[in-house]
Amino acid sequence: MGAEEDTVMLALRKRLERWKQRAWEAECTIFGREDAAVSGSHTGLTVQNQSENDARIRNLVSAIGDAAWHEFYLIGQDFTPSAKTIGVEYDAVYSEVEEDSFSVDGKEYIITRIRVRRNWDDRTCTHQWSQWEWEENDCLKNGRAVYVCGRCQKEKIERLPALGHLDENGDQICDRCGSVDWSESEMPEKVIWKEGDVQLREVGGEILSFTCIDDDYHDWQNEHRKAALFLCDRVIRADVDTAPGKKMNIFSFGKDNNYKTSQVRAWLQKNSQNSSFCLEPIHTGIQTAYMGSTAAGAFSQTSGRELARQDIGFQLMNDQLFCLSLEEALAYREYLWRFDSGDDNPQSQVSAYSQGYYLRTPFYLQDENGKFIYNQQIYGVDLVNGCLRPVRTDSETYGVRPAFALSQM
Repeated sequence: MGAEEDTVMLALRKRLERWKQRAWEAECTIFGREDAAVSGSHTGLTVQNQSENDARIRNLVSAIGDAAWHEFYLIGQDFTPSAKTIGVEYDAVYSEVEEDSFSVDGKEYIITRIRVRRNWDDRTCTHQWSQWEWEENDCLKNGRAVYVCGRCQKEKIERLPALGHLDENGDQICDRCGSVDWSESEMPEKVIWKEGDVQLREVGGEILSFTCIDDDYHDWQNEHRKAALFLCDRVIRADVDTAPGKKMNIFSFGKDNNYKTSQVRAWLQKNSQNSSFCLEPIHTGIQTAYMGSTAAGAFSQTSGRELARQDIGFQLMNDQLFCLSLEEALAYREYLWRFDSGDDNPQSQVSAYSQGYYLRTPFYLQDENGKFIYNQQIYGVDLVNGCLRPVRTDSETYGVRPAFALSQM
């Protein structure tokens, strides 16, 4: 009997491994790479409770970028999987079928196959923009570009400011348009940015939209210079640099919470070196650190009363594409959990690699002499719990939501 029991148990273990292999292959198909991510569970492809179940679903469904049918598997360990969170958090059609159940080594396993097709309405869509129409700007005339989302068909219109004449060699011939003896009195059309205006830029290999959230923005060092602040309508996931078919490549904030030397800032600098950006340099130096967290569940009603501020000295730093500071996050709190809609909709961004996004303000910690020291905690916007809180700088679950400023001519 002992030998027979061993044979049966060995067969059951192989059965479990076959289901894990099938689950892994389905996940690879969704992610488009061979080293699919372990989705929201420390135990890999199995889920042991509702939290792990929902985290795995969010990561997989958020990775689906088309309107085709996809399937994946939930392997419940002493837990019955459920796909209900798809209907709650996504505009999608789905089905769930229990494929198998058995016990191995004292644990019960329930295998559920999920089929899902996303509908992509404009509130929940993670837009995929492409240029549809183009009216070229020139030295004196403004232009415009019309972008259309290939998923939900939503349109966005970007205004293109006139460039103005350019004569770098002083020969009275415009280097841009070739006009001869043009007059300095020929002024280009003005563009005054207003809240709600849209700009689109390529960041991380994808065209992203940015919405103006403040048409009278200035950094603390340049109060005389009027600009408009634009905030990205998406969270860029931490696995953004993982190419299809390649090994997983995930970035974290950096080795410590000094934004000046952080991996996040270096990535944003690399992705703002395109001449089409035409962005204002903004002073992003960090003068303050904080302690504490805001109340969970407050979302756009959050306040800074729970936070304790500490001055840490002057830091000289300028950027064109940057993360918001904690002070800016509090000033623009109504936009922090809003993504391309008029209401809080953080669930449209949540995945295993975008459970929140980094700010550039450090958590305050001091040495034995009472001096501030850089450490491994940086403030972030928590999309899941609806608060502002310190997170580890080596976290692989937080993404980036960049901002930039344009001059008010």
